[in-house]
Amino acid sequence: MKNTLILCFAIFSTTVFSQTVGSGNAVNFSSHVDKISLSQNWSIQSFPFSVSGWIYAEVPLDASAPIVSSHNSTSSYSGFNIQLVNSGGWKFEAMLGKGSGGQVSASRKSKLVDFNHFNRWCHYAVVFNSIGNYDIYINGILQSGTYSGAATSYSFSPSG
Repeated sequence: MKNTLILCFAIFSTTVFSQTVGSGNAVNFSSHVDKISLSQNWSIQSFPFSVSGWIYAEVPLDASAPIVSSHNSTSSYSGFNIQLVNSGGWKFEAMLGKGSGGQVSASRKSKLVDFNHFNRWCHYAVVFNSIGNYDIYINGILQSGTYSGAATSYSFSPSG
């Protein structure tokens, strides 16, 4: 069986690869190395901010399936990260990092909500109101979830 996660989202109106992103188009990611790289000339300095898009997740996925991330470093986590994780059942996770310590609990704050929207298109929207206060919408419905991690500050550095 193949693992597929299709992602369609927009932060900028630009073409950064050979497929066109925008209304009526999608990017098909069929492996863990597929990605879209945006320039590092953008930043998110204050709350609130939101990230939204469409995904089509086919099962089975591996233990996690990244959707969108603003960082590219595992040693010093900063910015936001949105992914699907298999943690006692599939969860949609939205996370902010404080700029140090990688993925350890003290360096991040994340919210997890149940996710069971496989093999069909699903719209997500995450509103980061502040560190530890996120609203996650799946198909327009506000989701309840649980928080984990101990970070009390947020750092944004697109270079990681």
